Amino acid sequence: MKNDELRSPFTTRQYMLSEDYEIYFYSDLRIKPTPLHTHPYYEFMFFVQGDAVMVTGNRTFKLEPGDMILIPPGVPHHSIIKNPDVLYQRFIIWISAELYGHLSKLSPDYNLVFSLSAEKGCYRHHYDTLEFNNIQTYIFEILRERHFERYGRDARIQILIQSLILSINRTAYETIHPPVLKKEADLYQKILDYIDSHLSENISLDSIAEYFYVSKSHVSHTIKMGTGLSTNRYIKKKRLEQFRSMLISTDDINTACRDCGFTEYSTFFRAFKEEYGVSPNEYRKQLAEERKLFAEEKNK
Repeated sequence: MKNDELRSPFTTRQYMLSEDYEIYFYSDLRIKPTPLHTHPYYEFMFFVQGDAVMVTGNRTFKLEPGDMILIPPGVPHHSIIKNPDVLYQRFIIWISAELYGHLSKLSPDYNLVFSLSAEKGCYRHHYDTLEFNNIQTYIFEILRERHFERYGRDARIQILIQSLILSINRTAYETIHPPVLKKEADLYQKILDYIDSHLSENISLDSIAEYFYVSKSHVSHTIKMGTGLSTNRYIKKKRLEQFRSMLISTDDINTACRDCGFTEYSTFFRAFKEEYGVSPNEYRKQLAEERKLFAEEKNK
């Protein structure tokens, strides 16, 4: 189904027929103006194109492609078409207070744009082309799911709505708190260097956070984003790599195990076999055989 086929006929109705949400894709010329009004639900308006302004409370916004306007319950608003001969295209999503309450119970990460609009009067957000295309992809997927009676439709719509709201909140958060990329990259490298130089010690998430004066969650997030591994998993992996390197110059497994920071051999044994598929002794035998073959080849 093409996106144009998902368009909704324009209506001036300003009350919800469903309990949780309603979603519309409007694309119109010369439509009947909507008077100033309020409603008891949240209204998202994603502006695609046209010549229009949005009046919210005592403020007026000239709408630009890529704008999102979020109107909380009880705030008077309406749009004014400046040139009715220019195609006025936008998405409208109504979210009930009950659905918003359900999302906020799932995670506070859904709350930001709602609280910005309701508590701080921050109604307008703007997205670059890539971000706005991402939003439109979510919306069109929801519209397609609503159009077809496919298995799992309601469950997928719920997932798509949650993903859309989370994406909106993430962008808002990163606009307010722009990521300091160089600073984070420097911290990431310093953490890895610190781990490499302290493998023989009792290193942990707590000790790393204390050393760099940052939170444990920050350390955990930094390592996870850079390596794809949890902090403990990364430390364990680096210790096992160091152990393998040490076996090149020594056959003393117990000493090498302790020097790599493993305090209990049973813990080390399980970790090694899980990582490499063989026991430490079997690996040492393989290594010895490789050395022997290398020496024979060298002496030929």
